[in-house]
Amino acid sequence: MSFATAHSSAPIPAGAALFHIGSPKTATSAIQRAADVGRAELREAGVIYPTCRPGAKSAHRHRDPVRSLRAYGEGAGDGEEWAELVLQARPESGARMLISDEWASTLPSAAIQHARRTLGADAHIVYTVRNYGEFLVSLWQEDVRAGKITVDLGEWLAGRDFSESGTRVRGRIPIERQADRLGPWVDAFGASNVHVIMTDRAEPHRVATAFGALLGVRPALLSAESPQLVAHRNRGLTAAEVSFVLSVGQAAREAGVPDGVIRSHLHRGAFESLQASRTPPRDEALPGVPGALTSRLTDFAERQWDLFESWGLDMVGDRAEFVREARAGAAVEKNVVPTDLAVHVVLGLLEARR
Repeated sequence: MSFATAHSSAPIPAGAALFHIGSPKTATSAIQRAADVGRAELREAGVIYPTCRPGAKSAHRHRDPVRSLRAYGEGAGDGEEWAELVLQARPESGARMLISDEWASTLPSAAIQHARRTLGADAHIVYTVRNYGEFLVSLWQEDVRAGKITVDLGEWLAGRDFSESGTRVRGRIPIERQADRLGPWVDAFGASNVHVIMTDRAEPHRVATAFGALLGVRPALLSAESPQLVAHRNRGLTAAEVSFVLSVGQAAREAGVPDGVIRSHLHRGAFESLQASRTPPRDEALPGVPGALTSRLTDFAERQWDLFESWGLDMVGDRAEFVREARAGAAVEKNVVPTDLAVHVVLGLLEARR
């Protein structure tokens, strides 16, 4: 069975919520920032993009309310912040509501069931995915930049679970099992209320168009093409940048630099500044999957897509793009660092020390 690139023409019911649960690194920030900037226009069009509490660090997405929902599901909180978010649509009973946090897909089953109860029977789930190999590369390099991963891509992939049955880590489905993580949401909300949207560089407006169709608004209201939003676009690190980040982080740890200083000055300072401010040359190589692992990842991607299809979900995109072999990894000369790369890192470090 194959799904063509298309989207449902009918929007979700009036007054219903559309909960965008991830995955990370799949154009989630683009949708969130567009909805945040266009909040007033969306409301005029009958869609509420609720606000977080004052002082929220990432106010463009619903990170804190979803954390509150997670705490409720784990028995460690009352879910008050999540309840406040949901209530924002009640005064306008006919308005649709968009909620978005890219890590919501990792919520425990009890939190998912609570989301279903509080959002109601008409609520829909939307799940964005991308080419499987590129998703893993992007996830790895972002966590390297953030200091959560300290090994190269080959070693990190070797530690992932690509078995048929899969295992859980502390009761949770690992991030690399994209389809498996959607299973509890399908169980709670029903297959007819779950949508999967496949990002594709060949169709840059696909995600905004699909979200617009589900919410009954013009896609332009959810597009991140304005100069104001382009400036906030996430970009991945190049092969040279990620190699440099790994090397500097390792050297700092070996020198006995305290972990707190490494996080604040390097990962949240110099390396974050590097990613935000540097514009790499077009010919600077990007990280890719080690050649020995490409067939393994492709086989696993095929099985993940089979699982999507088995549920009979509304799909935007097709198998070929999801399972396509990701680009091969580029060799990086570890002792050769582009001058502008080093300059951006030093400036970021100086800024972090202020």
